[in-house]
Amino acid sequence: MIYGLATAVCWGLADLGAAIVSRRYGSFRTLVTAQAGSMVPLTLILVFGLAPPTGPLGWNAVSVIVAGTFATLAFYSLYRGLELGPVAIVSPVTAAYSAITLLLAVVLLNEHLSSLAAVGAGLTIAGVVGATAVPRAVHRGDPEHDPGRAGIAYGFLAMGTFGVATFLIGSAARTLDWFVPTYLSRLATLATILVVVVVIRIRPRRTPATPHEPMRWRGLLAATAIGVADAAGLMLFSLAGHKGMVAIAAATSAVFPLVPVAGGLLLFGERPTALQLSGVGIVIAGLVLLGLGA
Repeated sequence: MIYGLATAVCWGLADLGAAIVSRRYGSFRTLVTAQAGSMVPLTLILVFGLAPPTGPLGWNAVSVIVAGTFATLAFYSLYRGLELGPVAIVSPVTAAYSAITLLLAVVLLNEHLSSLAAVGAGLTIAGVVGATAVPRAVHRGDPEHDPGRAGIAYGFLAMGTFGVATFLIGSAARTLDWFVPTYLSRLATLATILVVVVVIRIRPRRTPATPHEPMRWRGLLAATAIGVADAAGLMLFSLAGHKGMVAIAAATSAVFPLVPVAGGLLLFGERPTALQLSGVGIVIAGLVLLGLGA
């Protein structure tokens, strides 16, 4: 349970930090810096020989590379959604990616779906529907041109792409342990980002960019901390799995959206409707049941 709660704190702070940094410095710059920062603890594990042994990559290499590409879109969608939309809604919607991963595992890998997990998946989907109802109720700015709607749409995109990326990494981890699929997928994510950066610099800019502050050393440190927190949460969760406590860790870590939800309410003054808050609660309850039923 301690590993799960520590994971929840890390992932929750990462989401809340992403909302703060993305709104100040822009989602793409946050993405680049955070993903580079996430490689720091993973690389230290590799350098100091703490990574678990693994077998030959084979076709799993293709899976983790594709997963890294999906993860690039997923992280950008998450950061963009947190920049534009209500944090109290976007983060729980994104967290529902585990239901997508579970469904893919059942359909493509013929894994067994327990009754508890099935109930959790159903609650998660129902909660997402409730949480995203009437997005104008938490608008920021002009209600006629509410960016919150776009933010929630990015949250849905992040949910789907995280679901696919996590499924691909998980399927590769069945034969390669946890470290190599995670590390290679993050390398693929960074490589994809570098390609995008090169393309952006080569192509002429046709529309003016959204005004953001220059990302100086404070912004770089903050964005790096987001990536480190995300990677730390992943390693804590994996350590719990190594100790045979996957279900407990999954259930307790599923409450991580509570951190950005509280941040959205207290720091950004968001005011979701009662239906939306109920949906957020149902999402978190569904994620807990998914973890217990896994």
